[in-house]
Amino acid sequence: MARRAITLDPLLGEMYQRVSQRLANAPILPPREADRRTGNRIAVCRAARLRIGDLVLIGEVHDVGRGGVFFRTEILAEVGERGVLVLDRTPFDEGVPVRVAWTRPGSHSCGAGLGVAFDLRDRSAEQRALELLLALVGR
Repeated sequence: MARRAITLDPLLGEMYQRVSQRLANAPILPPREADRRTGNRIAVCRAARLRIGDLVLIGEVHDVGRGGVFFRTEILAEVGERGVLVLDRTPFDEGVPVRVAWTRPGSHSCGAGLGVAFDLRDRSAEQRALELLLALVGR
């Protein structure tokens, strides 16, 4: 998501720059053996909720990168499902559209959860994703 360096919107351009600076200056997580991610990940731990249809999953954002987050939760969803991710008690109408990219079962040594990618289809969703990243990695 934040790989796109050029935008005509000055606000989004400035937000992209701040996100890139925070991600570049934070300690990164080492890649895992089976990691398919292409960008650096930063460890965080923030309470969050993920709504997929009528289902609301409670969990934590455990790590973050430019394209999405790892959402640690015991209840899994199907790869490809679309939903809305919010931190803490943020209303869902202020959330970030996401798509489940991969799942990790409870038997995994790091625990169960979902890799969710930001699903940005318009400027508003893009801005909410940047705001979420800034909230997670510091303003």
